[in-house]
Amino acid sequence: MALVWPAQGTTLGVDEISGSSNSFSLVNNITSITGIGGGTVTQAMTTALASTVHTFRATIKKPAEVVCDLWFDPTDAVHKFVRNLVDSPTNGPNTWLATMNTGNANSTCQFVGSGISDWTGYEAEDVENNLAASFSIQQTGLPTWTNSS
Repeated sequence: MALVWPAQGTTLGVDEISGSSNSFSLVNNITSITGIGGGTVTQAMTTALASTVHTFRATIKKPAEVVCDLWFDPTDAVHKFVRNLVDSPTNGPNTWLATMNTGNANSTCQFVGSGISDWTGYEAEDVENNLAASFSIQQTGLPTWTNSS
């Protein structure tokens, strides 16, 4: 029987050394993460002229972007590191580690990001909001999933 796990407690870490030292710095204050390990499998049309309906075959996976929203802290070293990946895009690729809060058996997804593909910059909408930012990581290659139980 499948269990339902809360999103609360999910974390994202980045290996600040390009290549992979397997030492991950936590990106603090994340409020939302989408696209972890996701992607789209491109379909090639195989329809013949005599066909009456289109047919397809799967080709290869195009990894999705991972999109993160966070309360931005301009004094946080890891927030600055992520922001600076936009200004110096050739400093990557970097390895990222998402850890889902699955009790004593945390499940992880480790993936390589070719770089930060989008950075919204600082958002300060009104006096009742917090400083915020959003960034997207273009995944490259296949992710590595770890599910301990």
